[in-house]
Amino acid sequence: MKQKNSVQRKRMNRRRIPAALVAAFTVTVSTLAILHQGVTTAEVDVDDGGIWVTNSSKKLVGHLNYDSRILDGAFRANTTEFDIGQSGNDVTFTDKTAHSVAPVDVAQVSLGAATSLPENARVVQGGSRLAVMDASGGQVWLSQVSSPSSTAYTDEGAVATDMDQGVATVSKRALFLRSPRVLDVELV
Repeated sequence: MKQKNSVQRKRMNRRRIPAALVAAFTVTVSTLAILHQGVTTAEVDVDDGGIWVTNSSKKLVGHLNYDSRILDGAFRANTTEFDIGQSGNDVTFTDKTAHSVAPVDVAQVSLGAATSLPENARVVQGGSRLAVMDASGGQVWLSQVSSPSSTAYTDEGAVATDMDQGVATVSKRALFLRSPRVLDVELV
């Protein structure tokens, strides 16, 4: 009889081994999942992939959704002499005839309030910043795309002077200037 009980116990123990292994595995995986710090991820700035395009002969400025290959919004300009600056959702409209710059409301596909500029001014956009340069007068101004009217385009409001016949470009972090008088200037 003892032999029979011993055999039955061995069979019972063998039946419990898979259940015990599954329970041990489950506890181990659960413990590791709770203790794990996770994986570091990057914060990605997703835009709509659209670009702003112009047709000066028809006086149109439009938003092209490149992925779907359609023009999903447009407005008509009052002039044929204009340009668009874009960095993501920061968009500006420069009217070369009226010597003005205006932010573009990308959600409404419309122009914001225009700001008058000196007659010979050139506008360059880098990120959310605008560099305005009057190459004949030698002044350079720096403003925000969303509010170019907040800058005084006067001698007192200029961030640089003596830049006659110079060029300017701007990035998200710095303003770069060059002229025959002043070889290189970088303002942050």
